[in-house]
Amino acid sequence: MQKSSDQADRAAKILARLRKFIETGDLEKKMVALDAVIHVAADLTLPQFKNTGIEIIFEIEDNLPKLLISDVQIQQVMVNLIKNACEAMMDTTPKLLQIIAVQDDDQHIKVGVIDTGKGLSEEDFATLYKPFSTDKQGGLGVGLSISRSIIANHDGKFWAERNAPQGACFYFTLPTA
Repeated sequence: MQKSSDQADRAAKILARLRKFIETGDLEKKMVALDAVIHVAADLTLPQFKNTGIEIIFEIEDNLPKLLISDVQIQQVMVNLIKNACEAMMDTTPKLLQIIAVQDDDQHIKVGVIDTGKGLSEEDFATLYKPFSTDKQGGLGVGLSISRSIIANHDGKFWAERNAPQGACFYFTLPTA
């Protein structure tokens, strides 16, 4: 039991260092078209869910302004959200994944990953961003926490809502340059 406890402490310290790097790291930000970032993330994630019956709808506004972002970090956020959404729909019907990107206001773009999966309970909301809190077998429970940190590091906001009648919506905003 002591070895297990030591390994858990070690993993927590590694994650804390990773999170600190993500929050303050000097990754290069550049002007990027968000639609390209979203499509690369989808191309990286969706093939593993090819034969699951998930219908995917992209609703990306034309002529969104380019953003000053770390494309790799935002791709990682999108990969995490898309993967979580697809996994949440494995045992549900219908299986509909919507990926949206719209001008939210004059200074922000809003991105959403919306699913018709099992949804979020009150308990889920209470622990959503708590590291190592997961109900997925083999999951670490750190993806949403890291994703929220990445978006905060880009001066954006990250939140979750219930999708009616079933499922979850994860949104984030990013400031326009």
